[in-house]
Amino acid sequence: MNAKTTLAYRRSVELLRQLDRLMANGHDESDEADEIRAEMERPWYEMTEAEQLRFRFLSADLYTLWEPVPERPPPDFSTRSRFEDAERACDWETVLSVLRAHPNIVSPSRAALLRAKGWQSLGEKEISSEFFDLHVRLEQEAASKAKLESSAHRLHLLNSCTSRRMLRDFPSVQHIEMGY
Repeated sequence: MNAKTTLAYRRSVELLRQLDRLMANGHDESDEADEIRAEMERPWYEMTEAEQLRFRFLSADLYTLWEPVPERPPPDFSTRSRFEDAERACDWETVLSVLRAHPNIVSPSRAALLRAKGWQSLGEKEISSEFFDLHVRLEQEAASKAKLESSAHRLHLLNSCTSRRMLRDFPSVQHIEMGY
């Protein structure tokens, strides 16, 4: 949709991003949100069918920026294979389509990165950057969680070693520890 995109599509995307920000902040039932929805009607009818379809897909993908993706059954082998082939071939329309149908085919962080790449290739640089930001945030959260789990594990090991050492070095502690 890059160079051939109509003004109606561009305006619709701009309004969608405004609406999406309101929804992400819990203002989806506000007067401002209703005004944006009303303003979106006219450009909708001015878009081509292909633009309307792309707009629907964009709307569905933007929703994943702030709403957890619902759990779905894992994809079958042929879907997974089609997805991997599409990713290798940089067939971003197919990658995005499979991600919409099977959001748990990859981790949330990887899905955000693939959406960033996909929308970048489809000419939506600002939207791509939002997905990339989500990818970075999810990676940072995962790293923090892993670091915390590692620290908790080391603390557990330390406590276990300390407990064994105390039992060995201080037999009187053994009576307290063992409950007799």
